[in-house]
Amino acid sequence: NGEFVKITIVVPRGKIFLQGFLGEYPYVTLCEVSRSRPREVVRLLLRVRVAQSPVVAVIHPTPGHIPFFVKFFAWALTRGKGSMLVGFQDAGLLCQKLYTKCLIYNTQQNYSETVRDIVRAAGVISDIGAPRLLCVAKLGVLEYVVFHPGASAQKRTFSLEAATSCISFMLKNPDIKVVLSGGSDERDCIEKILKQVEKNIRKRVVVALGLPAEEISTLLLGAKLFVGTDTGITHLTCFLGVKTLVAAHHGTANWLPFYAPNATVLYRLEEDAEAHEGKEYLGVHRQGRLKPFADVPTSAILETIAKALLI
Repeated sequence: NGEFVKITIVVPRGKIFLQGFLGEYPYVTLCEVSRSRPREVVRLLLRVRVAQSPVVAVIHPTPGHIPFFVKFFAWALTRGKGSMLVGFQDAGLLCQKLYTKCLIYNTQQNYSETVRDIVRAAGVISDIGAPRLLCVAKLGVLEYVVFHPGASAQKRTFSLEAATSCISFMLKNPDIKVVLSGGSDERDCIEKILKQVEKNIRKRVVVALGLPAEEISTLLLGAKLFVGTDTGITHLTCFLGVKTLVAAHHGTANWLPFYAPNATVLYRLEEDAEAHEGKEYLGVHRQGRLKPFADVPTSAILETIAKALLI
């Protein structure tokens, strides 16, 4: 109906980076709060107290445990009349006592459905569409593929050999350039990959490391294809509606972007020799496992890239 509540996203770090995604969402603010930033803790608590409006706080799910500081801080924010604290039962203490509504983290469903469970628990009608991010960017005319071989966990990253093979294969299309992206802490890995690419085609590889949010969004929106693993930038690409290929090396089943119609998810179960795509096969053979995957064969990735780029 065009009406929005004010949303405050509380993060322990990374506020400056995340701020770049909020240009199209004036009703969303970011607040960086942690035990090492006591002034921000007090400032947010006072802001809530002065506003005297009901607060709905949400604590994200985890198969581990949420630090007690996070639970207690969220509880303190929701002491006003009509306020609510929504969280998930974890491996820690006091969930049932502190949370107004204590949900069960169902890892058998996609994480996008878990987000809808949170929305419904907060008393709001959930959007049934695929997750999306509004972002305006100035696009050029260059045709390129963004290749993001890294991930927060080493076992989810592309091997040096697989990454080099993917780049060389994509550059068989003479009209394509490859943007090799990564975080600022992945420079050594990216440089090793680049050195393995043949010199005669290396000039068509552009390295993009540690870009701010606005530049990342612009880069992704202009891409003909994004190739990556089960990691944050992959989900961002899905939200932006860009054609995406996800190689789910040792991924987590309920986090894979099956929610995105623009994404192709490739995975290989530990007991299988071949790769599969789509959630139907996974649903039949997963057998309740949260991490049932091994490495995706490079041949399957190249085959999917070929279809996307008409190589």
